[in-house]
Amino acid sequence: MSGGDGHEEDSWLQLGNAGGGTVNNIAYTPSECYQKGLEINPKRNDLWNNLGIVGGGTVQDKHYSKVDCYLQSLTYNETCSESWNNLGTAGGGSLKGTNYGKADCYQKALEGNDKHEDAWYNLGTQGGGNVKGTHYSKAECYQKVLELNKDSADGWNNLGFVGGGKVGTESFSETECYQKALELDERRGGCWNNLGTMGGGTVKGKEYSKQDCYQKAVELNNRNADFWSNLGFVGGGSVSGTFYSEKECYQQALDYKPQHADAWFNLGVLDGGQVSNQEYSKVDCFKKVLDSDPKHADAWNNLGVHGGGLVQGKTVTKEECYQKALQYNPDHADAWSNLGFIGGGLVGTTNYTQMECFQKALSLNPLSADLWFNLGAIGGGSVKDQPYDKGQCYAKALSLNGKHEDSWNNLGFQGGGQIGDTNYTEAECYQEVLKYNNKRPDAWTNLGAVGGGEVGGKAHTKAECFLKALECDPKYPDAWANLGHAGGGNVGGKAFNETECYQRALEIDGKRADTWCELGAAGGGSVQAKAYDAVECYEKALALQPNHVGAWFLLGVAGGGTVANSQVSKSECYQKALTYDPKHVEAWNNLGFAGGGNVSNTTYTKAECYQKALEQDPRRADSWNNLGVVGGGSVKQQMVTPADCYQKAIENDDKHADAWFNLGSLGGGILPGQSSSVSPVDCYVKALESNPKHVESWINLGYEGGGSVKGQAYTPAECCQQALGIKPDNADFWFNFGTVNGGSLNGHNYSKVECYQKALELDSKHSDAWSNLGLAGGGYSNSRQYSQIECYQKALEYNPKHEDSWINLGTVGGGEVSGKRFTKADCYQKALEINDKNAENWNNLGNAEGGTVKGKAYSEVQCYEEALRLEPKHVDSWNDLGVAGGGEVGGKRFNKTECYEKALELDPTHADAWSNLGFNGGGTVNGKPYNKAECVQKALEMNPKRFK
Repeated sequence: MSGGDGHEEDSWLQLGNAGGGTVNNIAYTPSECYQKGLEINPKRNDLWNNLGIVGGGTVQDKHYSKVDCYLQSLTYNETCSESWNNLGTAGGGSLKGTNYGKADCYQKALEGNDKHEDAWYNLGTQGGGNVKGTHYSKAECYQKVLELNKDSADGWNNLGFVGGGKVGTESFSETECYQKALELDERRGGCWNNLGTMGGGTVKGKEYSKQDCYQKAVELNNRNADFWSNLGFVGGGSVSGTFYSEKECYQQALDYKPQHADAWFNLGVLDGGQVSNQEYSKVDCFKKVLDSDPKHADAWNNLGVHGGGLVQGKTVTKEECYQKALQYNPDHADAWSNLGFIGGGLVGTTNYTQMECFQKALSLNPLSADLWFNLGAIGGGSVKDQPYDKGQCYAKALSLNGKHEDSWNNLGFQGGGQIGDTNYTEAECYQEVLKYNNKRPDAWTNLGAVGGGEVGGKAHTKAECFLKALECDPKYPDAWANLGHAGGGNVGGKAFNETECYQRALEIDGKRADTWCELGAAGGGSVQAKAYDAVECYEKALALQPNHVGAWFLLGVAGGGTVANSQVSKSECYQKALTYDPKHVEAWNNLGFAGGGNVSNTTYTKAECYQKALEQDPRRADSWNNLGVVGGGSVKQQMVTPADCYQKAIENDDKHADAWFNLGSLGGGILPGQSSSVSPVDCYVKALESNPKHVESWINLGYEGGGSVKGQAYTPAECCQQALGIKPDNADFWFNFGTVNGGSLNGHNYSKVECYQKALELDSKHSDAWSNLGLAGGGYSNSRQYSQIECYQKALEYNPKHEDSWINLGTVGGGEVSGKRFTKADCYQKALEINDKNAENWNNLGNAEGGTVKGKAYSEVQCYEEALRLEPKHVDSWNDLGVAGGGEVGGKRFNKTECYEKALELDPTHADAWSNLGFNGGGTVNGKPYNKAECVQKALEMNPKRFK
């Protein structure tokens, strides 16, 4: 290089632009070349500009940064577009007291040269700006670049990044812009990444998927965390011949950029992993996201899903996590849904209920099957002012996703429903679940609970469904409990009975109140090596669920127990059951049987309890029968007698043995819809045909003289034998057997005396048995012989109001009772004080010459008159009234003869009346006169031994 021509600085400029070189055997860099030129001419703006481009340098012993260089250039040429553009790329600066930002610099560059491609591009990167009074958006800036240079890959890439636009007269989509950029420069990793975000595209006639695009991006720049993260998001891929899994991609991203929030988030979604030789759990990953980006709504939401945690030194609950997510993104549907899952909460200054949270979620994402399911699970609600019940919510979920298993399962729980034009039964809903996932134990259990059904072309019984559920999950307690309901079954090669199934369910989950109740109903069992009887099982159920209606009811059936350290009677148990379920028919019925009680501060009698049961279920035969037993009452404002009640019971259950027995005890009656009446015998026979062991019916059938049961005739004695065969330890039945003179039982023939003795062995205070043993002449009892009189005395010792025993004691002349002597008249008087309607006993008192009854004295005649007032056809009283000289009966006076005639009209075989009529001179009997001799002859015909 020669000097002295006045333009030596141009040579230095040219040498610098050429990359530097050697001058006089000295090597010069481009920067040194520009510095040399500026030492010659410090006002050359192009030299200052180029020195800035190469990073600045030292001129005349002063160091200039690149910004200083551009400012020096502009000091000498303020319209230099190149320097303004470069000053912008260097971050801007202050010129002549004015500060210029990056965008300002690019605008100044374009005011000097509106065809400066780089300045338009750079202005676009700053969001656009004003040039010569016109505003240009960033898209318009890139369009200007491409108008100037259609081969600008950067221009096409950035135009794509802002959504595409028109270039010339042709419009280009975002994808088309990236494709144009890559056709110009296939080595642009960022552009491949951008094309991937659009789902891929075609470059130079070849189709690339989004995964292909991300792979290309990483191959071009394998240290770019965004590229790795995006490749992970599409499931991973092959880079330079090596396959990287989704998780490995996120790990690669974090190796290059440890603060990459999205990569941490996605690694957390994959349950975490190792980054830089350290293991991170999913929760750790979400926390790392929030360390980098505290406003990352998805990370807050997911951290909440996993229970919350420590973020930047502060512990946050799951509720606070969801609230944070919604603070940073109020339209985060999942966060609204999750906040609803935990019952709702405060967002901003508004408190949202669980339902409101689900409604918010659906208003943001009405096409989410999961969200519709969630709303249904809490009973439904309104979405965009339209109400949806739970069934409709599940139907909406299924209209969006026909394979949404949980919605099918819950729709089944609702009894089924309509999806589109098809109506699905409960069983069909569970079958749909199992069509998509036959490993769901809950769906198998639910299908079994409705009786089973066909799955995969094979029919399954309910028991088989429960067994299938246990194949899926041997520890699924619902399946064990339901298998117990079905009577048990074979699981894993081992047979389990009903009780064992309930035990297994409770060993898996000891807090199942229903199953404790069921174990109790099965008689109790052993759980975790501890034995529980039925009562203890019900008590366990109530400890877990104090409002468990079934447990209260069954504890009552078991006689009551101890709940919350307090003893409760069976009546109190039924009252508790009815407090929680006032429509529990069986509880009302049983409360009546227990004598009635107080329910919700109202006292109910036995009859009122049965009436309440019948108001709920008018077809309940037991309650009709029980209402009859307590005298009937009013049911639905209609009065019913006991007979009506028994007839209603039989109408609803014609095999109700108790109702037939009770109707028989009332003398029978006419059944609804029938014209003829049923006799007591018919009723007892019906009872026994329904229940051959209904002992009371056997006894009463015997009282009625016996009858035919199922084609076999039974005498009174045989009826008693049947009763004693069922209940041999019943003293009353032995007594009744004696009244029919006994008979054969279990190979031994019992006399009537032996029957009464058996009754007394079982009940030494059985007054009827003592009285009848006396009538039979006395006998042994408890190894001691009792006379006839002693038997009557024993009867009266145990029952001083035993009428028959007073009469019987009188017939044997009286005796001592409780230390006091009673004549036969005294005995008859005692009997009449107990029952003054007994004509036979009035006759007895007359035979004893009369006495005092209830403070009134009666003569012999008055006693006979009283007997005939009660029983006008009492033959002995007519005869005895005649012997006493006659008297007044029914307002008419009868002499002696007329009395004997009345006796003989009633009983022509009465020898004493014939004899007395003869001794009185004869008379007329049934229209025929008899003289004295004829009367005596008639007496002898009736009783030949009378006058011997």
